[in-house]
Amino acid sequence: MKLYYWPKTRAFCALWMLEEMRVPYDLEFVNIRAGAQNDAAFCRVNPMSKLPALEDRGVCVAESDAVLLYLADRFPDTQLGVPFDDVARGRFLQ
Repeated sequence: MKLYYWPKTRAFCALWMLEEMRVPYDLEFVNIRAGAQNDAAFCRVNPMSKLPALEDRGVCVAESDAVLLYLADRFPDTQLGVPFDDVARGRFLQ
């Protein structure tokens, strides 16, 4: 699993969640000050050229809420999300 990250961006929430989950991940710095978010390699992960972005087992997810929801669903044992069949799922998604 790889988190595309740059300090002082919205990617910090995804980094924090990964740390809370204690799951293994690699951190790929995308220097937005140098325009690295527009590199072709990164645009294949997120065509919108924004952080955060996550790559996991061939799945690419971008945007903070989507990344956090993906992680919560991917690692249910961490109990940082609400299962699909739980009546509280709707409120959780709000």
